[in-house]
Amino acid sequence: MEERAVRAFLDRCFPTSFSLDRLYCLGLVLDMIQYKSIASNDKCACKGAFIDRFVQPSILVLLSKEKMHGFSILRKLQESKDIDYSSIDPTGLYRALKKMESSGIISGEWCTDESAQPRKVYTITDEGRQCLAFWKETLTGYALSIERLAQAVSDSLDATNKRFKKM
Repeated sequence: MEERAVRAFLDRCFPTSFSLDRLYCLGLVLDMIQYKSIASNDKCACKGAFIDRFVQPSILVLLSKEKMHGFSILRKLQESKDIDYSSIDPTGLYRALKKMESSGIISGEWCTDESAQPRKVYTITDEGRQCLAFWKETLTGYALSIERLAQAVSDSLDATNKRFKKM
């Protein structure tokens, strides 16, 4: 619902331009619109939309096992059981590969196989292995923090539900 439509609705319900009822109703409608936009937003962090921020360690894990070209990395990420990368943006992946290569944690070399088009094959560097070790520490710390936060959220929701049941 657009703001103009909300105002027209309120004008019909509350002809006086300034009334407490009108302000209260406007507040409720705006809260509903905001909640709906948050709830329907697929890019909301509360729905895990930013989990793709972990693409760098995922790429490093793949390249620590074998050399791969970009499309193979994309396919492996999409098939991954570790994190849901089923909707990963290929352009974003290639941008990440370029950034990782320029930072020196992976290297790319053009492979000109006669049976296929030239493609860049990526390998992890020594710096990339060190980066992966840092990721291990970082992700372990995140996991502990997330576990504590999830428990706090659960406790908060339980307490809120108990308060509403008493009313």
